Amino acid sequence: MSTLNVTASIGDENALSVRKTLSVTTTGDALDYRRIDVTTGEVTHTIDTAIGNAGMCLIINLDSTNFVDVGFATTVYPIRLLAEQATLLPLTPATSALYLKADTATCEVDIYIREA
Repeated sequence: MSTLNVTASIGDENALSVRKTLSVTTTGDALDYRRIDVTTGEVTHTIDTAIGNAGMCLIINLDSTNFVDVGFATTVYPIRLLAEQATLLPLTPATSALYLKADTATCEVDIYIREA
């Protein structure tokens, strides 16, 4: 059993801000971390089989210029990560792959998936 702690905050020039700390206890200890090159053609990231049930997923677009689209089925990308943007997603346990596509040039992306 492990505990995943995440703190996120967002604010703007008007001093409006929100801060949230999330603590998730997991029954599994497996972690799938990879830095991948996402091209302008679809790239499939198959989740490591050591992950019995997918849990929290952190995706970071490391590119300083281009966006990356992310989805859960081929050619369907409901998530857009702008340059240097990140997202934290709770995955359904049966999630076995992510589908990613870069905007106009190949982008490096970090993907962390924690077992539920």
